[in-house]
Amino acid sequence: MLGTGMGAGIQPPFQADVGTNIHFEVACLLGPGCMVKDQAPVRIGSVTQISATVRIRAVPSDGGVPAPVTIDRNVWISAGTPVCAGVAMGNDAFVIAGAVVLSDVAKGAMVAGKPARTLG
Repeated sequence: MLGTGMGAGIQPPFQADVGTNIHFEVACLLGPGCMVKDQAPVRIGSVTQISATVRIRAVPSDGGVPAPVTIDRNVWISAGTPVCAGVAMGNDAFVIAGAVVLSDVAKGAMVAGKPARTLG
């Protein structure tokens, strides 16, 4: 079902459009109720934790051209967060619950809000 699993923990229920476009590195965890619209590659780095009901969309909601989503290592994405097409998140980033991630998140950044903005 997945492109690359490498021992990822996925708590049900879980939804994916294609499945084979999702690539996990070692020791990732997806909480219950996550959805991945993987009509383009979705790469999730090692030791990344994705909380419940996170929605990763590699296809824009307006039906535009799919764009890859890249989440580097040791990233925490809190509950209820949508991550939009074309987004890249750097190592050690932290996304606060409910943030709407429309653009890239820098390495080590903490983001919150609608749309997500760097705190501090």
